[in-house]
Amino acid sequence: MERTAGQRTLESHRRLAAGEGLLPSAFTRRFEEGAGLTPKRYSRVRRLQRVLGSAAAVAPADWAGLAAESGFVDQSHLIHDFRDLTGLTPTAYRPRAADECNHVPVGAEIAPA
Repeated sequence: MERTAGQRTLESHRRLAAGEGLLPSAFTRRFEEGAGLTPKRYSRVRRLQRVLGSAAAVAPADWAGLAAESGFVDQSHLIHDFRDLTGLTPTAYRPRAADECNHVPVGAEIAPA
C-alpha cells in the first residue's frame, strides 16, 4: 500500500524528533518557536513554493499535472492548500515578476492554520 504525502511528512517529523531526542510535541513546539510555523505548515508552504516555481516555468499552468508532480493527492487538494495559504485560487494567482514566483500580494488575508 502506498503512503500519502501526509503520512510521509508525519513519519519524517517523528524521525526528526527522535533524532533530536525529543517527543514529537516538543519538537513541534521548538520548531514553531524557531521558524514561526509548525512543521506541517512549513512543509505545506515549501510544497506550494515548489508548485509556484514550476507553474512560473510554463504558461498556462497545468494545475492537475503540477498537483500530481508535487505530491498532492489530486487537484482539489492543491486548490485547497493554495487558497488556505495564499487567499487566492491557482487561476487567480499571478506572479509579480518571473523571478518572484513566490510573491503573494499584500492584502491577501491568510488565516493561520
